[in-house]
Amino acid sequence: MEANIEYISFNNDKNIDELLYNIDLYKIRLKELRDELRFCKFLIETNNFKPKVINLFETLMVYDKKIDLYIDTLESLLVDLISHYNDISNKIECDDLDCDVFFTKKQDKLEQRAFDFLTEISNFKSQLFQYLQSTIKHT
Repeated sequence: MEANIEYISFNNDKNIDELLYNIDLYKIRLKELRDELRFCKFLIETNNFKPKVINLFETLMVYDKKIDLYIDTLESLLVDLISHYNDISNKIECDDLDCDVFFTKKQDKLEQRAFDFLTEISNFKSQLFQYLQSTIKHT
């Protein structure tokens, strides 16, 4: 099930607290996602699969490697969000319009990255869950 929503920014008229709140929401969602991905790795590493599934090991290894890449990307995105959060928190000293535009554009880029990443992960998880559901043994 592919998500077909595009990111739209509404940050131009937001104050500092609203921008910080948006960052907090993304940080919370990404941390939850990190736990979900780690659980998916756990499922892949269990030996609870139906016998004689064609290319089971190879397919599981592909999913496992993708999860590792997604976790790395997620960690990088979290670092960037936290850094931007800290920059905005210290923005109080900067009151000119150019400064506002700079932070808003940076916020938009980070939110776009997070949105695209979450959309991609959502599609990946759907594929992974369908595969696991078809290959895990039922007791």
